[in-house]
Amino acid sequence: MLNRLRSVVPNYPIRVYHGDYQHFTQNKPTEWADICQSGTGSRHLCAGSADYPNGDYNASSPNLVRTGVTTRLNRFVDHYAKPPGNPDQPTPTFNVTAELQICPDNAGARPPDEPGPTFTAPTFEQLAPNSLDLSLAGTQVTTSDVEPNPHAANSDPVANLASNGGKCPVETQPAGSGVAVYTSAPIATGATMIGATEVTARFSASPGPAGVELNGRLYDVFPGGKAVMVDRGPRRVSYAEAQSGSVTFELHGNGWQFAPGHRIRIELAQDDDPFLKASSIASSLTLTGVDLAIPIR
Repeated sequence: MLNRLRSVVPNYPIRVYHGDYQHFTQNKPTEWADICQSGTGSRHLCAGSADYPNGDYNASSPNLVRTGVTTRLNRFVDHYAKPPGNPDQPTPTFNVTAELQICPDNAGARPPDEPGPTFTAPTFEQLAPNSLDLSLAGTQVTTSDVEPNPHAANSDPVANLASNGGKCPVETQPAGSGVAVYTSAPIATGATMIGATEVTARFSASPGPAGVELNGRLYDVFPGGKAVMVDRGPRRVSYAEAQSGSVTFELHGNGWQFAPGHRIRIELAQDDDPFLKASSIASSLTLTGVDLAIPIR
């Protein structure tokens, strides 16, 4: 939407922040509130006169270590509101900031209840201008009805929010028969992903080129074997794509740090119920390989 608006009005006033907040996410309080650090080194949500001069939330806190989403919103609105909420607020910079997702499994030395590192660039495309390209070969078969379907059940956004607090789904067991699973070799160096991975799958359909769905789930596979879900995305394969035997689509997008020695896994499934209603038309796909283009810094 930003790009379409800017194509018509190049200086359209938008400032963008991508983070792990809103629906079916961890939605940590530390995403919204400013984070301050006391003299003892402990970190907490900034509040009151202890962190803001005379309790003035428009003032910059001397204890500030991270600016929250609420403050970012307030500063933007304060400049444009009439009458202004804060007349001293300057014109905001129309840039793009993205934050990496932090879950308990990938937090490392970082506080797991805080957001991950943030990166800022003039445009979204400049946040991760490079590409980590993976070509994963092998013949595998997917089916429109997968029973049992444990990874689909574990990664359903509603169920995951209720049972796991919106944290990243973690898998230690196989995906089940009828799901195609492709895993890369261990990556030699760390890779910081920001954006939507492009998936290209090569296949033949049975029966014939009818409308089918193909859903991708992207995982970070740790050296011990556990797989943490990073991203996902659905695609309804068109008639023309089914005839050609190839489909290219994007996952939803995320910000994630793949550590050295980890592997990257893509699961391709026709049945991702209950996240998406399973197709009522019985079908199967024979996949011969998948290519991933992962946007990285």
